[in-house]
Amino acid sequence: MGFPKNFDFGVASSAYQVEGAWNANGKGASIWDTYAAVPGNIADGTTGKVGCDHYHHYLEDIALMKEMGVDSYRFSVSWSRIYPQGIGVLNQEGLAFYDRVVDALLEAGISPILNLHHYDLPQAMLDAGGWPERKVAEASVIYAETIFRHFKGRVKRYVCMNDARSTLLGGYLMGNRAPGYAGRFKEAVQGWHHINVACAAARKALAEIDPEAQMGFVLGVVPFLPAEENDASRQAAKQMNFLYNDCFLAPMLKGMYPEEVKPFLIRMQALPNVLPGDLELLRQFPQDFMGVNYYTVMRVKPNPSGNPSNPMSMVHIERREPVTDSGWEIYPEGLYQVLTELRDHYQNPPVFVSEVGGAFRDDHMDGETVIDDDRIDLLSRSFAQAERALAVGCNLTGLHVWSLLDNFEWQCGFSKKFGLIRIDHQDQTRHPKKSAKWYRDFIAASRDREK
Repeated sequence: MGFPKNFDFGVASSAYQVEGAWNANGKGASIWDTYAAVPGNIADGTTGKVGCDHYHHYLEDIALMKEMGVDSYRFSVSWSRIYPQGIGVLNQEGLAFYDRVVDALLEAGISPILNLHHYDLPQAMLDAGGWPERKVAEASVIYAETIFRHFKGRVKRYVCMNDARSTLLGGYLMGNRAPGYAGRFKEAVQGWHHINVACAAARKALAEIDPEAQMGFVLGVVPFLPAEENDASRQAAKQMNFLYNDCFLAPMLKGMYPEEVKPFLIRMQALPNVLPGDLELLRQFPQDFMGVNYYTVMRVKPNPSGNPSNPMSMVHIERREPVTDSGWEIYPEGLYQVLTELRDHYQNPPVFVSEVGGAFRDDHMDGETVIDDDRIDLLSRSFAQAERALAVGCNLTGLHVWSLLDNFEWQCGFSKKFGLIRIDHQDQTRHPKKSAKWYRDFIAASRDREK
């Protein structure tokens, strides 16, 4: 079948992972500045203070994107670069940086997809209570309105939140992501509600400020499969799909919470505080599209010794070979499963694959070029699953490879290489890998088939 005309091929990154310049030109601290600075929090001991120095190399990075022939670039704005304290005094120099990025993208013929939140909440907002506090959600809407007004007419697509589940589960349950809290299930649930309300309020604001623009959300969707062929494993997989995926999809796409979640939250003594008008706001302003971050599958069976306050501990997770350098099972077929389930259970919303890729070692070199055939194989097989989904009517509009650069990775630092471009962190030079050239040729071939 191939990909249709105007299919959107792109790449993605996030502010903390690539920008560096952590305190330059008035930028305030984010929770990742704080979290990564604590010894032991990041596997290789690195931080994103310098990152890939995209702040100073953005023109070079955009030139590399143009060379690959990508249509769009999803990147995040650092909230604390715009409002150093989360609210109050606006940092014009922060806005000016993103002006330069957006203008350079448009000049290169690359559509910017601007992500408002990619994990790096301003530290001042965490000090005020973080997402479990209503006032933080309200402040996030003021920040969003500032962005919408400033980029009206130049940015046509926004993302309200990249993978809220990782923020909440990693930050408040597992303790392995900023802010590094563990076992705070009730706070995670309240934060979940506030993020949903904030995204709906931002969607309402966008409709008023720039009616031509659209807003979506991004979620890392993981298919859960039974690790064993028995009823207990099948039930565990069903339960985890519900908690891990459906609970985050339904508010954004349907404007409502799944009915089955209320008894569970009552049992967990974790019902969120829902203010009058919240549910009506969700119903009136669902998101226009969604992005799927897809990396792996999880095979589960019950864990009788799990901690009920941490639902993820209630299952054993098994991974089968082959795996990426992150230890994630390589299972491209799961992308087809995710896309068809969105078609069947969520009225086939407009979807783009906002992240697909994997970490692989870069020790196989030809001169300065990384020979990353494993990455090429994963991408090729994943793209084939996307084509397969298109052939059965899935409303798939684009694919974004994660990531453009070998950037700082959450929990791992620079030890895990996801990029199409190798970064020499001694001098910040950029070196396209074999996969970057493969992606360039793939896009060109797809365009030729469209003619």
